[in-house]
Amino acid sequence: MKKLILLLITLTVFTNLSYASFPVSEVTKSIAVVSQPNPVMDVNRKILLLTLASLLGVLLGFIMIAAYAYWLGGSIVTISLLSLIWSFYLNIKTPTFLWDWRNYLSAIIALLFLIPIVFVIAMATA
Repeated sequence: MKKLILLLITLTVFTNLSYASFPVSEVTKSIAVVSQPNPVMDVNRKILLLTLASLLGVLLGFIMIAAYAYWLGGSIVTISLLSLIWSFYLNIKTPTFLWDWRNYLSAIIALLFLIPIVFVIAMATA
């Protein structure tokens, strides 16, 4: 008990003595930091993000179909295909003078994935 009281007194004295043991200056230098809001995602980035997310959905859907989860895998593939079609439509709707590498990449990816997937679906239903 005596050691605990001695420890508390020592800590109290130490904190009171060391509280102002550094030099305090009257002049303070402060810099105002103005944070800018996050830049708004432009249409080209949205189109590429939509394309890449739908590709992940297609791959996940095919993995689920391979694992015999037909209903869930088929619905994920369907939603992803519709997303690919929508991103391709947004690419076509965007004026070509606003295109950058994201638009070209997403259009190529959409076409490269849509044609074989639609072919596989057509062959599976025939």
